[in-house]
Amino acid sequence: MAHHVSGLGISPTSMDPRSHITDLYVFQKPGDAHKTILVMNINPHSPITADAVDSESVYEFGVDTDADAVTDIAFRVRFSPVEASSQVASVQLATGRGAAAEVNAGETIIPDAPVTFGTEPRITTAIRLPPDLHKRLQETAASRDTSVNHLMIKAATAYLSRLPELETDEAETEPTRRSAFPHSA
Repeated sequence: MAHHVSGLGISPTSMDPRSHITDLYVFQKPGDAHKTILVMNINPHSPITADAVDSESVYEFGVDTDADAVTDIAFRVRFSPVEASSQVASVQLATGRGAAAEVNAGETIIPDAPVTFGTEPRITTAIRLPPDLHKRLQETAASRDTSVNHLMIKAATAYLSRLPELETDEAETEPTRRSAFPHSA
């Protein structure tokens, strides 16, 4: 059983429930033992408070890969301030002893993921983009007052809607394209 408010008041910064970690779950992805799922619940008073997660805190998963009790991989999560009843999070990945110790080191692997406040989960998948494309996406998102995640969803949706359907010839086991784009994708 978790009490969820037992850590409040331990230190001066722990009085803010927005920075209080209530639960932590780590388990293998079902069907894929090569992947691990990390889940962190924050703020026992959420969604009572206007801003459920502290935008000034850094929430970190430290992973020890060689059993020496030293973080070798760090996943750092930072949240934006709440604006128009919504909030986004960015996840940063740092590797190696030096990078894991420095709170600002590492590469952003998930930019601007929408935060779930209601009962419907908002799921984001990390993809690695070439640095120049990532920079262009960030600049475009900033100029249009939206998130990189939103632009990626719109672009993927538009691209997938243009893909031709696949046909399967009964004599063949592999699907074949009915038509092709005039350019290579």
